Amino acid sequence: MVTSYKEMTLQMYEHLSKIAESDTDDIEKQIQMVSVLTGKTTKEVEDLPISEYHSLAKKTVFLMREPEIEQIKSNTVKINERAYVITNDVTKITTAQYIDFQEYMKQGKNLANVLSTLLVPKGEKYGEADFLEVKKDIERLPICTALGLNAFFLQRFAKLIGNMLHCSISTLTSEGEKTKAKELIQRWEHLEKNGAGFPLSIL
Repeated sequence: MVTSYKEMTLQMYEHLSKIAESDTDDIEKQIQMVSVLTGKTTKEVEDLPISEYHSLAKKTVFLMREPEIEQIKSNTVKINERAYVITNDVTKITTAQYIDFQEYMKQGKNLANVLSTLLVPKGEKYGEADFLEVKKDIERLPICTALGLNAFFLQRFAKLIGNMLHCSISTLTSEGEKTKAKELIQRWEHLEKNGAGFPLSIL
């Protein structure tokens, strides 16, 4: 049974998040979460002696805490025996990468899709590798690493967009536009300074 975030993959984390956000009652949610963490079916969990179920349920308490965000210090990450290059300079990404990144961010809580735009198999260009294979690899990332990569990329995009806003503010004519631009700059500078995890929560 998975009993800490260090043992948890991105795929498992996103599965648990969907359960947490569902409309089912708390008891059913807990049964489903125990099922995911143990690898048992929900029927197998429901058939457990109540004492054994309670013992397993107690081990899910770590889900009440946020996972730690790993600090990214390398230029590559190895997943499933395959090396992926981490996009350090977002000013050098392709237009296709940027469009896909923006689209996946708009779609919501699928971090594997977002990271697939900025982790490129070593020796290949963006878009050359099979998307589903790349996504499958990324879903195997430890969740703390995945959140660290997300914060890493968002900080760099925040810096890029903040610089663009600074450059464009002088071209604005109305005070209202300038005020709005300054507010946006403050938000992006805060993001650049503090980073951000992907907006997922378990409990």
